[in-house]
Amino acid sequence: MGPIAAKLVESIGRLRDRKIARIAEARAAQQEAARILSATASLRSLEALDPAHGSYAAAQNLTSVLSELVTQLPAMKPLVKVIGPAEDEYMPGGPPMSPITTSFFTCWAFFDACVGARRETIATCLLAIADEVGMAPELAGLIEKMQRSRMGLHLCEGRRDGLAVLRDVTGGESVAAVAASGYEGRKGELWYDRVLPPPAPHLDRHVVFTTPYISVEPGLAEWREYIKRVRDPLDEHFKYGPNPRYWPEFVFEAYSAHDPRGGAIYLAGLPDRPETRPHSSDR
Repeated sequence: MGPIAAKLVESIGRLRDRKIARIAEARAAQQEAARILSATASLRSLEALDPAHGSYAAAQNLTSVLSELVTQLPAMKPLVKVIGPAEDEYMPGGPPMSPITTSFFTCWAFFDACVGARRETIATCLLAIADEVGMAPELAGLIEKMQRSRMGLHLCEGRRDGLAVLRDVTGGESVAAVAASGYEGRKGELWYDRVLPPPAPHLDRHVVFTTPYISVEPGLAEWREYIKRVRDPLDEHFKYGPNPRYWPEFVFEAYSAHDPRGGAIYLAGLPDRPETRPHSSDR
């Protein structure tokens, strides 16, 4: 447990004592998440959501509600100082307002934006108080999977059984995934995205949780050269970057165009070559 989480555990009693109005909303969010997870166990239809996506959407919703509660506490101030100004600057919501989608920003804010030597995030802090807030083990397990995830670069190898087949260009295996945005993809595309593992044994498909960012230029060869230039372990690099805003800033400056149906967003440029990005101040 990191120092922020330790302080949060100490103060969680005061959070309950203050009887913040949104405690009721947190309970409602957990009840709704439990309902969704119960439905996915039998593979029943979840409105417009694929069951695998629905499981993670439930966990994300609970994370969002709890995050708004705990970030009111002084213990969370170091994380608020990182995330708050970024939200003000990027105004996440997706094109045409911003190239930063809500799915990308919230995943970055909850699971990747970190502080301190222990790289504490909002999610690691929430997991530290899971028992205190009565979080269901199934939901805690899903939040932990999301915390362990990272953005990555995937080559679309086509489709199989209605799912996109994606291969991690950093050396991972190919997986079949459903895209939460509904984007089907084309063979040969490079996706900058967050691919989550199957949420449960009976759900055998991965989930592209964020709206896919498609690299229209450069191509695979240039990206592989970029990967060779990375000195840190690749998992750490694609999750945290050299600084907290490295990846959000890349997306913000590399925006090129978007699918008017909202399924995908197109990028141009490389993260370590600002002159290649359309909206970089260094062009």
